[in-house]
Amino acid sequence: MRGRRLLTGGRQVGEDHTMADDVVVTEEGYEGKYVALRSLTDRKVVASGNDPAEVLEAAKQQGAASPVIVFVPESDMTFIY
Repeated sequence: MRGRRLLTGGRQVGEDHTMADDVVVTEEGYEGKYVALRSLTDRKVVASGNDPAEVLEAAKQQGAASPVIVFVPESDMTFIY
């Protein structure tokens, strides 16, 4: 990838970019759940659960103006999207 740059998570990264740089949720205990982050730039977890609509509502109740909902796959799950 010499000379090329990727845009990941709103920032440019160079050749030293690794998959670990793309990890959005670093806390344990959210495997197999939907997780609400406060925003794209603030990755603080504000809600989690099994239903994305309920997680979104809970995040808004926590004061997140622009929450981002992600699914955290289980460790032994192959997740293709």
